[in-house]
Order: sequence, then C-alpha cells, then structure tokens
Amino acid sequence: MSNRLPPIHAGEPPSRGQKLLELVVPSQPDVLRPAIDSVMEMLLARDLVAAPDQAFVRLCLDEAMTNGMLHGNEGDPELSLRLELSLEPSVWLVTISDAGTGFTPECIPAGAGEAAPGPGSALTPALTAESGRGIRLMQAYMSELSYYRGGAVLVMGRGRADR
Repeated sequence: MSNRLPPIHAGEPPSRGQKLLELVVPSQPDVLRPAIDSVMEMLLARDLVAAPDQAFVRLCLDEAMTNGMLHGNEGDPELSLRLELSLEPSVWLVTISDAGTGFTPECIPAGAGEAAPGPGSALTPALTAESGRGIRLMQAYMSELSYYRGGAVLVMGRGRADR
C-alpha cells in the first residue's frame, strides 16, 4: 500500500454504474446506524460483500459518514449527507457528499500519512491517531478511494464478492 493519501480532485465525480440506493442523511448521529444498515442490507441482499468482510465495510461506511457529518457539515444538524450506492460489473461503489468545501492533504495530521495495514495486520500510528485514521482505514480496505469537489465528495468501492 502506498504512503500517499488518496487523490483529491477539483470537479464532480463521474457518474458510474447502476444506482441501487440513494439516501439523504441528516448530520445527526442517531441516523448514522440506520443509514449504514440500509447500505449493508442492499449489499448483502445482492451477495456483494463476503461474510468475513462485513465488519470492515460497516466500519468504512461509519468512518466516511462520520467524517462528512463532523468535518464537512461541521456538525450542523440542519445539513445533510447524500449517499449513493452503485454497481458496476466488477465493483460496488459508495459516494458520500457533504455540504463542506473539502480539505487539503495538509489538513491530515502527521502520522496519518503512513501506510495502514490490511485486515488482520498490526496497527500503525496512522490507525491509532485520533484524527486522520478514517481515511487510512478506508484506504487500507477499499480497492478504490478518491475524493472530488476538493474533498467534499468521497467515492469508495470494493470488488464484488459475487464475481
């Protein structure tokens, strides 16, 4: 795995695949779990995630949505996240958009730039840091991770378990 942070693009993400689910999620902690459950139910109903990977997918969704709520929407309960789940022939994708202006790599604390381990590996400072950990967790587990609109839109994906 690279020590580099995922790419941060200026424009909007390209439209990809067949849209399976679209949610508008208020920036309120009590709606986080039901939104994650909805995504997981759709992924599992289509056999897109293998049983051993479910906890990691759930963790990545939690980290991505929490980052959007806390950092992008600055904890404002009046703002929402937009979440889309889409499907391509070899990968499923989750796109999460917040109302913020994005971020720069310089916003990620020192130590978060270190390579993170894959599932079952020992923890590194990148994963034990209080801030920046979510990006490294997602980067370690997802086969695709990119940011758009300056960091206000996250696209993450993983290979389909049904293929």
